[in-house]
Amino acid sequence: MKYRWSLGLLIAIGLVLRALAARGDLWVDEIWTLALVTPLKNGFEVFWNISHDNNHFLNSLWMFQWGQDASSLLYRLPSILCGAASVAVAARIGSRDSPAAGLIAAFLVAVAFPFVNYGSEARGYGALILAMLVALDAFERAAPLLGGIDAQTEPGRSELRRQSWIMGLAVGLGALAHLEMLIGAATLGLTALVRALAEPPRDEAPRRLRATVKFFLPALVLTLPAIAAVASGIVMHGVTIGSLSRETGAFAEGYGGLLAALAGLPATFPGWLALLITALGFAAAALAGWLPFSRALLVLCGLIVAPAAIFLVNPPNLQFPRYFLVFGVIFVVALAALAARLWETPRGRAFVCPAALLFCIGQAILLQPLLRGGRGEASAMIAIMAEQPHATYASQIRRASEYVLDYYSRRAGLDLRRVPPPATCAGRPDFYIIGVPIDLPIAEEKVTLGPEACPTLFVQALDAPGSSFSGMHWRLFRPALRSAADVR
Repeated sequence: MKYRWSLGLLIAIGLVLRALAARGDLWVDEIWTLALVTPLKNGFEVFWNISHDNNHFLNSLWMFQWGQDASSLLYRLPSILCGAASVAVAARIGSRDSPAAGLIAAFLVAVAFPFVNYGSEARGYGALILAMLVALDAFERAAPLLGGIDAQTEPGRSELRRQSWIMGLAVGLGALAHLEMLIGAATLGLTALVRALAEPPRDEAPRRLRATVKFFLPALVLTLPAIAAVASGIVMHGVTIGSLSRETGAFAEGYGGLLAALAGLPATFPGWLALLITALGFAAAALAGWLPFSRALLVLCGLIVAPAAIFLVNPPNLQFPRYFLVFGVIFVVALAALAARLWETPRGRAFVCPAALLFCIGQAILLQPLLRGGRGEASAMIAIMAEQPHATYASQIRRASEYVLDYYSRRAGLDLRRVPPPATCAGRPDFYIIGVPIDLPIAEEKVTLGPEACPTLFVQALDAPGSSFSGMHWRLFRPALRSAADVR
């Protein structure tokens, strides 16, 4: 009974945190989705008539159904609910190790900043996290049966079929939520393959391999709708990707940054050091026997081998932590199992208690900007600009960021017009705006526009920083003083 009450409290905490984080303005990628679905005649076209990496099929369908002017909370509702459900599934996975591991896993998923952030925005990541957890749960429940003696009995075969279809549905729906689910499924497949080859007796390996392939067939089949949707979009419109970049240290920034944030470490913590601590820490735990064989194997394949393969392939955009979320799910499950095992030892408790306190403090610091200021409040800028009819502005922002200004100025009924920075003494803009992704700092507190003969000093009128991992950092400037011509 205490376990159920504790789990219920953690689910409620996870739900409340996500609801609080879902307040505030939509940010670029959410509004970009609205722009993508606007020309569609019906919702089913999201599956075949859009070719864009920001088209997360199920999320796009949800946003299409509610039109262009629904509340941000309504757009984000599926992610919020999936986030709360993820807490329960995490507890289900961890509880197979012990009740303590179940509650720790639920706690990590409920309050960890990356899960709260991605579980409170109108994109496909909230459903992806839930789908990965469900798939992992089904996989771990089926793993002891794959090729084993129990699988030869009718109850064993029935359970294996049931878990196979549960995992298949999770993978299929997860892929429709976000294609990153294919990486998660491949990671589980790699883990199953290594386990089939490594477990004794070795002469049973062929039978275990056949059972493993059969188990993964529903998952393979049910990914075909998502693959077909991508192929259809490419055939109709070619390949469209919002942005591509390759940065030095991007892998450590993305994957290491995700692991650091899941552990409650500050945003300035070096990503490469987080990767090193993760690898050495889990290796030591496995060698000491603190992790069972199945968990150690999952850590090896899901936290080291699969990410290392991505590092070697070196695709673009590795600096974004969200592209490693399926590995983050494996990380928290393994971390919960390790923490619960340490809690059972007197010396371990002396480590777990201060670590838990530091974790809570770290997560509170990471969550605070998101809960206070959202993902960058563009509507606050629009409210200031609306004080001046037919306002004009100059800016360095790209078209993608301009989606946000266009969206909120339209909702405010503001005739907002962008003009180039003045090259002559005529045509001074009413405002100047800087808008950058949240991982880029804004150094300017004052901006001077215009030629030397008539420069205009613009000073900060509003600063709207976003939260890390998602959002925009906006800064609005207005002229410091009217010119002499204005006075006359």
